[in-house]
Amino acid sequence: MPPATRRWSKDVKLVRARAGFADIAIAAGGIWDPKQIEQMVAEHSHGAFGDVTNKFSKITWKGVVPNEATIQTVLTAFPACNIRYWLELPLFYLLDGKQNGPATQRLAFASLENFLSVELRHPPIDDDPWQEKKLRFLSGKTITSLLKGPVANQLEYLHEKDHYQHIQLRIDQALKSHGKVPDELATAKHDIAWKLHEMQEAHLLDHLQTLTLITALTKRAQDIEDPEAFVLASRAAQTLFPAAIAHYPQLLYSTKMVSELYCEQLWAPMNRMSPIVFRCIDDPDEHVERTVRSAELLGTLCVPLEHIRRGHKDEPYKSSHPS
Repeated sequence: MPPATRRWSKDVKLVRARAGFADIAIAAGGIWDPKQIEQMVAEHSHGAFGDVTNKFSKITWKGVVPNEATIQTVLTAFPACNIRYWLELPLFYLLDGKQNGPATQRLAFASLENFLSVELRHPPIDDDPWQEKKLRFLSGKTITSLLKGPVANQLEYLHEKDHYQHIQLRIDQALKSHGKVPDELATAKHDIAWKLHEMQEAHLLDHLQTLTLITALTKRAQDIEDPEAFVLASRAAQTLFPAAIAHYPQLLYSTKMVSELYCEQLWAPMNRMSPIVFRCIDDPDEHVERTVRSAELLGTLCVPLEHIRRGHKDEPYKSSHPS
């Protein structure tokens, strides 16, 4: 289990709660109105849901993390929901300044299915994977080597995978526009599907795992005050950010909020110590538009734009559903 959690910061607590809500919305078939979801869950609870109203509105707008009773009721209504996973996402620990930095980095590294385990961790010697002695000290030189080697290869793999997914989307769109399926399109669709299957069989990290790894390396470089490693890691995080967020509705739902956290904690500090030519984009709105564009190219834009573009200080989107 994760390290002892300190009180969550207000901004990360809201992103966590919204990720949980988005997972419920996906499990509900793409219903993004809190009142509608509340009614759907209540119908399955047989009175166990209680008389509390606006429960899901408080989750998505006020950052009220659902308690265990609510989670159990949600899972009864939507068994495919994976809300616990999203509430305890290692990336959220990394982005919360109130948490213990080294502990959150250990959590992130330990969640990566032994990818780079030789470089990152000592072999387990007891039942507690969160001990400080388990995490190798990562010097700036080691972090730079990782980013230029295995991590760069991982980014290239994900870029190629996204390229094929985009082609697959274009083929599907072309097939819909034809009354009869042309042989060349059918062949191309089969070839792309097989290529994506082969890439999946490689068992490399997915977009979220890779973003988590790079974010942990960036935080580590920041902690040890190595400018070269910090700049390189920050730029790698910015490169992956749009596609990584676009693949997950649970994060896409709060794109601006997540980008605000990255800009505040990583990209703005990196820009203050880096020459202009190496600077990252530290405007959350620009990251939002880049992410929306990625989601359009990948065919993953399933979240209403008013949610995606809402920042921590913006007024909540007002539902049209009757109270």
